[in-house]
Amino acid sequence: MMAVHEVSSWGNTQEFIPKHFYHCTDEILRMPGKMYAGGDFTKSIDQAGGPGTAAFEDRAIQTYCGRSS
Repeated sequence: MMAVHEVSSWGNTQEFIPKHFYHCTDEILRMPGKMYAGGDFTKSIDQAGGPGTAAFEDRAIQTYCGRSS
C-alpha cells in the first residue's frame, strides 16, 4: 500500500512545485524517475528500499505522467 500512497502524493508535488518554484509539467516530473533508474541515485535508493526500488520508482513516475488528464 505504500506504493499507492507514494504515487498519489505526486499530484501534490506537482501542485507544490509551481506554487513555490516554477511550473511543473509532466515532462519535468519525469526527470527524477530517469535519475533514479540508471543515474547516480540508483545505488542509494536500492540500498534503502531493496534491489529494484529505483527502477520501480522510475516506472511508477513514468506511468503516473502517462495517465490521461
